[in-house]
Amino acid sequence: MPSIQDLYSKVKPQGVYLNLSIEEYHADLSLSVSGMKHLLNSDLHYWYNSGFNPNREFIETPALKTGKLLHTMLLEPEKFHQLYKIKNNVYSSKASGFIGEGEYNEALNMINIIKENPFYQEFLSWGFPEVSIFWRCSHTGVPCKIRIDYLNKYIIDYKTTRNALLHKIKPSILAYNYHIQAAFYIYGLQQIASKDYKIYNIENKEDEKDLKNIIDNFNKKFVFLWQEKTPPYASIVTELTSD
Repeated sequence: MPSIQDLYSKVKPQGVYLNLSIEEYHADLSLSVSGMKHLLNSDLHYWYNSGFNPNREFIETPALKTGKLLHTMLLEPEKFHQLYKIKNNVYSSKASGFIGEGEYNEALNMINIIKENPFYQEFLSWGFPEVSIFWRCSHTGVPCKIRIDYLNKYIIDYKTTRNALLHKIKPSILAYNYHIQAAFYIYGLQQIASKDYKIYNIENKEDEKDLKNIIDNFNKKFVFLWQEKTPPYASIVTELTSD
């Protein structure tokens, strides 16, 4: 069996990655927010759900499938036809790479509605989607990783919820440890900005300059963009306070 050192020698080089597939991101052994949440349960929960478990199985639940679809349509619409084919005259499809016509129309309706949110017009019209960052923690030496939904002057995280009323959202933040996610993402950006890092998979020099400027001058702002899962698909933006 390989040692921990052998396994960690296989993590991605420190840096910022664009256009990294979600499968490649999950395959990396660096510590993620999900891993931290499992550690809050026990080290066994962490190991079982990590790449250290040789028998780990990734099961795409309906919720994960819907989340991936919505993120693609909202944040990376140009990749939609690369990732999905629509199966007509059915609501859903379990076939790999396919979605049902009903699923597609429902997701499209949600995306069209959230685009009416003034926040979308101002802050999701410029920036970088699905930014993956890998670094070694300065305090512990542990390889870490984050994947930011959308990055500009904010770290923007898109989440669906049952109810987009503010007093309903706060309990969800605490119940699902979203405040840990916010803190870790802000920490990750601060960590990579303090190091000599490389930006991977970016060809346009102006884009590279813009992304580096965003990272190096990050203002520690983390924003959640919430949207209800059911009609009327209302949305709300919340920014976590420092506490």
